[in-house]
Amino acid sequence: MQRSITLLSICCLPVLLAAQPANDEPCSALPLPVNEVCAFMVVDNIDATLTTGVPVPNCASLSNADVWYSIDVPETGFLRIETEAGTLTDAAMALYSAPSCEGPFTLVVCDDNAGPGTMPLLDLTSLLPASTLYLRIWGTSGTTGNFGLCAHAMLEFPEGDCIYQLDLYDSFGDGWNGGARMGYSINGAPFILDSLASGSYATRLFGVNIGDVVVLSYSAGIFNSENSISLGIFGVDGSIFLGTNMSTSTVLYSGVVDCQAPPPIAGDCGYATPLCGDTLFAQGALVNGFTVDLDPTNRGCLTSGERQGIWTQFTIATDGTLALTLSSSFQSDIDFAIWGPLDSIVCPPVGAPIRCSYASQAAQTGLSTAATDVSESAGGDGWVRYLDVLSGQRYLLYIDNFSVNSSPLELTWQLGDGAALLCPAAPEAHFLVPNATILPGGSVNFIDQSTNNPTAWSWSFPGGVPDTSSDQDPIGIIYELPGCYDVSLTSYNAGGQGSTTQECAVVVDASTGLGEVTNGITLVQQASGISLRNAHGGTMQALLLDATGRVLRSKNASGEVHFPTNDLSTGQYLVVVTSDHSTWSRRVVIVH
Repeated sequence: MQRSITLLSICCLPVLLAAQPANDEPCSALPLPVNEVCAFMVVDNIDATLTTGVPVPNCASLSNADVWYSIDVPETGFLRIETEAGTLTDAAMALYSAPSCEGPFTLVVCDDNAGPGTMPLLDLTSLLPASTLYLRIWGTSGTTGNFGLCAHAMLEFPEGDCIYQLDLYDSFGDGWNGGARMGYSINGAPFILDSLASGSYATRLFGVNIGDVVVLSYSAGIFNSENSISLGIFGVDGSIFLGTNMSTSTVLYSGVVDCQAPPPIAGDCGYATPLCGDTLFAQGALVNGFTVDLDPTNRGCLTSGERQGIWTQFTIATDGTLALTLSSSFQSDIDFAIWGPLDSIVCPPVGAPIRCSYASQAAQTGLSTAATDVSESAGGDGWVRYLDVLSGQRYLLYIDNFSVNSSPLELTWQLGDGAALLCPAAPEAHFLVPNATILPGGSVNFIDQSTNNPTAWSWSFPGGVPDTSSDQDPIGIIYELPGCYDVSLTSYNAGGQGSTTQECAVVVDASTGLGEVTNGITLVQQASGISLRNAHGGTMQALLLDATGRVLRSKNASGEVHFPTNDLSTGQYLVVVTSDHSTWSRRVVIVH
C-alpha cells in the first residue's frame, strides 16, 4: 500500500533533530518518541562516524556514519519503527538491548529493506515493557543524507473480556501494495478497515467481550496470493481462524466470542504432528505459526526462515535406512530440514539440521539413496542423502512451501534394510457443539476434540449446508428447517482412524418460546416479537440490529423491553443488551 508523504507533511510539520553528529554514539543517543500513529521526523547521518565496540549487525553492510536513538518501550510491548527516503535512499537499522548506554549491547533485530523501496522497517510485538532500547541507523555502503524516521505503537491494551490479535502477512515482504484491505466488525458495527502498509508482518489488537459476534472481511487487491491472515487471542497459542490463498472479496469468518483458547496449529514446532506412514497433507495444512522457531542459529540452509510450513516428528521402530519423497500437486517449491537423532522433542530445535534442502525448483524433493550431499542451497537438485537410523531415535521434520500457495502435499517413505517407523495410537473422535440449539436459517460451529493428534478430519452434517467438511473446526454450517440433526466425525492420523456420531447434536427450533437467560437477562422470542426481561430490575438499553449493523429498534427501560417483529423480513438479526452488570449480544432468526 502506498504511503502519502504529502499528506504527512501537511498534517504534521517535520521536526529537524539536533545537528549531527550529536547522536554519533550510544551515550549521546537522541530520544525517539513513540506515538500512537507515525509522525515522521526529518533526521540525517551527515558527518557521523562509525561506532566501535558494539556487535556488528548481520543484515546489511556497515562501514561508516551510524547514528543512535533511544526508545522507551510502551507497556504493551509493541513497537513499529518506520523510515522513508530523503536524500538518503538506502539505509539499514538495528535495535539493541543494554543495561545502559555503555553496554554491553545485545542485538535484538536488524533490517535492511523491509520498508518502502530500499529503506528499513521494524515491527515488534513481544518487547519488555518500560525497557529502554537503542536504535542504530546507517546508510548502506557508508552513504549519508537525510531521511524520515518515526516510532509508533499501541500504547495501551484495549478493554474487553479478552483481546483478539489479527496478524497480517505478506510473503513477498513488500506489504499489501496491490490494494487489498482487511476489515473486522463487532456486533454488526461498521467494518474497521486496515491493510499491511509495508513489510512482511503486522499485528492489530482489539478488545472483545464474551458473546460478541466478530466478522472478518477481505477486499481483494492485485497480489492476493502473497497475503494471509491469522486471528487468535493475544497471549494465547493457537488460531481461531487462518486465511490463506485469498483471491476474492468476501466475508472470511463469522464467530461468537467465548475467550477460550483455540486448538493449536502445526505451524509451530511445539505442536509437531507425529508421522508413521505415507501422509497426504490437505490444501491449507501448511500454515504460518505463531512462534518463530527458526533463526540463524538453527535454520541451516533455510535462509528465508519459515514461510508456510508444517512441523512433524517421527520415531524409528527398527534399524535400517530411511529416505522420503515430498510431492506437491501444485508443483510448488518445497524445502525441508531434519533435526536429530533426539532423546526428546525440544522446540525450537537446537543447532543446524542434519539434512536440509533449499533447492529453488518446483519439483519433487527429499532424501535419496543416490544423493551424497547432506545440505544444499538454492542451486541444489532437491535431493540430499538418506539417513541410517536406529530403533528408538526421534527426529523433527519441518516442511516449508516457499511458493506460499497452500498446495496439498504428499509425503512417501522409502524404508530399507529392515527400517520401520513407530506408529502412534489411532485417534478417538470427539467433538463439541457450542451453539447446539438454533432457529431456522441459523448456523452452527463445531470444535474437534479428538485425541492422539489427528492430521485429517471428515465431517458429515445431514440436513446442513454444506453437508460435509474436511476442516478441523467447521464454522457456519446452516440449517434451514426445524428438526433434530445427527452429526458424524471421523478423525485420522498415521496410526489409523476413529469415528463418532452424536445423535440430535443440532436442534433447530422454530421459536425460542422458553427463555434464554444470560447475566440475569431473559430473552424470549415468539411470533409477535422479542421480549427481554431484567431479573435485577435495573435499567437496560436494548438494541435490535440487522445484518448490516443498522439499528432497527432501540429502547431504554427498567424491567422489560419488547420489540415487535411482524414488520421485519425473514432473516438473521442481532440483539445487544447493556445493563448495570454487563453487555452481551445474541443472534436471532426471524421467520414468518
